[in-house]
Amino acid sequence: MYIDENAHLIQALLEQIHAVMKIDSVNLVGDQELVLFGLREMITLGMVSGAYHYSADCDPIGPLLSSVSGVSLTKRGLIFTER
Repeated sequence: MYIDENAHLIQALLEQIHAVMKIDSVNLVGDQELVLFGLREMITLGMVSGAYHYSADCDPIGPLLSSVSGVSLTKRGLIFTER
């Protein structure tokens, strides 16, 4: 996935995730594989918190997520929603 596509995916997820209200990955709009990929990128960047569940499958970056529950924005993630 290219940087520009990652940025658009993260922006789409940022519009659905809040700091106060927690949401599960299955409740986020979009293809679940892409949602989980985007959440993994956001976790790596410290933009979201929650309970992460990894699958046995991996890609070159590492283990893939199978689900995420209780997702909310961190202080770092909130900075990106203020722009």
